[in-house]
Amino acid sequence: MSRVYPRWLGWLAIVRGVGSSVVGVLQAYNGPSVLLTYRLFPIFAVVVIVWIFIMGVLMWRNAGAAA
Repeated sequence: MSRVYPRWLGWLAIVRGVGSSVVGVLQAYNGPSVLLTYRLFPIFAVVVIVWIFIMGVLMWRNAGAAA
């Protein structure tokens, strides 16, 4: 709820979490498909990687301010 990190990063985390969960549930019920396995899953995986990188950079910058 603070303004330390941008709000859009929180929304991005929510979107990727919901999207990854939906893809996982659909794959569990229907099995692998071209759309889920080769298109949607890699998209959400890239979003996770980008989110982790951005959060890492922001946390690193803020760590110097807290010391």
